[in-house]
Amino acid sequence: MIIFANDSIIPVIMFHSVGLNDYPWIYSHLSEPLKLFKAKMEILKKKGFNTIFLEDLYNHVSGRKILKGKNIVLTFDDGFLDNWVYVFPILKKFGFKATIFISPEFIDPEQIIRPTLDEDPSLPPKKALGFMSWAEIEKMYKSGLIDFQSHTMTHTWYFCSEKIVDFHHPGDRYPWLIWNKYPKLKPKFFQEDFSEIVPYGYPIFEYKRAIVCRRFYPCEELIQKLLDFASLQPPDFWKGNYLETLKNRFIEISQTFPNKGCFETQEEYVKRIRWELEESRQIISHRLNKPVDFLCWPGGAYNEIALKMAREVGYKACTLSSRDKTRYRNKPGGEAFYIKRMGSFIRKGTRYGDLGPGNARYFYHRVREHQGSLYFKLRIKFDHLLSLFKFFLFLKKTER
Repeated sequence: MIIFANDSIIPVIMFHSVGLNDYPWIYSHLSEPLKLFKAKMEILKKKGFNTIFLEDLYNHVSGRKILKGKNIVLTFDDGFLDNWVYVFPILKKFGFKATIFISPEFIDPEQIIRPTLDEDPSLPPKKALGFMSWAEIEKMYKSGLIDFQSHTMTHTWYFCSEKIVDFHHPGDRYPWLIWNKYPKLKPKFFQEDFSEIVPYGYPIFEYKRAIVCRRFYPCEELIQKLLDFASLQPPDFWKGNYLETLKNRFIEISQTFPNKGCFETQEEYVKRIRWELEESRQIISHRLNKPVDFLCWPGGAYNEIALKMAREVGYKACTLSSRDKTRYRNKPGGEAFYIKRMGSFIRKGTRYGDLGPGNARYFYHRVREHQGSLYFKLRIKFDHLLSLFKFFLFLKKTER
């Protein structure tokens, strides 16, 4: 820990979505306010940060080309449409570079280019909901400001055991149940309502990220008998204890079946992981006529098999999960195969609970703390104490 900051440490910031934080969609928690994002870019510009691509970071960490000054990497996961509508115009304004990790199955195949903040400053969130098209991606890449790298092919979850944890019901949070059965619906999933395309009552078995589990394939004949039962239930059924009722019914039905399904073999699992990594890399490379050398694991999920496969396929580096190598930093002499990222710190949290949204100044302090600054570490602690003090004052006023 040093007094101010070690500029040889290059922070890599993880964003997802911008401007859809108040919109009623399943991933609103991944989106931060448009105004806040602008303020963060403004403070980075004001403080003299230079944005770089992952290739520059790789060369820096591996010692091929050491960078001087204040450098930072901006990354965005998933390829949400708001990256085109809101983020790209803001990055252009500041002359900032960024890398977007995309999963080809989610890219809109239509050759459409939708309006951006540049063209209409009052564009509502609804116009930014969904996923980018290849036409939009190609235009961003040609600007020289945006790079695109792999986020695997499917970015999904799979069943991993015979244990039932829930059933598909109105308002649930299992979009991947539909994605897995109808992959072609992925690009339009947030723009249209597909919630009932898989009948309510479909069992949700224990699940994990696709990259780290051997997939369980349930017996569809068994499930159909359960769905026949669920289809006869009145609308109010889903407001009550549907879980226990359907579990009991499933147990009754399954007694007439020799097994509930089957698992993919270890060989099939390994082959699928290789496909996830190779196919996404080849598609992005072909569409943009560029090398794809960097990989972001969806949800930070990977295992030794996946890491080994990433090396074999030819990726130069991949992102680390937030839980792994917590003290590792991107600096010369480090492990160039790993990319350590930090969240964009939308909210401030302490042992006392959530202290509310972090402003741009707080974001900047966290960036400098990540670079080993004792001064900014202390400033953050002071900021937390000040926030708590203001909160307690607020409580006192409301008690009067």
